[in-house]
Amino acid sequence: MSPCLIVRAFNNIIMDIRVTNILLKICANHNMSLATLRSKSRLDHVVKARQEAMLELHLQLNLPSGSIAKIFNKKSHVTVLHGIKEALKIRKEQEKQEHSFLAALKKEEKEIEKRLISIQKLLNMYKDEKG
Repeated sequence: MSPCLIVRAFNNIIMDIRVTNILLKICANHNMSLATLRSKSRLDHVVKARQEAMLELHLQLNLPSGSIAKIFNKKSHVTVLHGIKEALKIRKEQEKQEHSFLAALKKEEKEIEKRLISIQKLLNMYKDEKG
């Protein structure tokens, strides 16, 4: 076997491991099996997990849509492109909600700080009256 073929085989094995790791992380996050993730199920939670996996494979490994389609036994790369687009929409909405939540927390933190300052002033006034 030529050195080029050995290197190519090694790189393919490494890529397979990386793909499997990403898919298993998605499965763990969504509490489903790898078989379910790769199935033809159209249940909403399975579809969303599959779309998230497609997005992660694209972002982390820079895999083309045709290669991702083969991983999920899809006939068309267009299905993968649609899945990536949908997963990006969901991710953007989650980021928007997280941003709103953090803004609300910061506002609440400022209100609490104001209350603590008021309480501190009242305590100081009370000490001055007693002292």
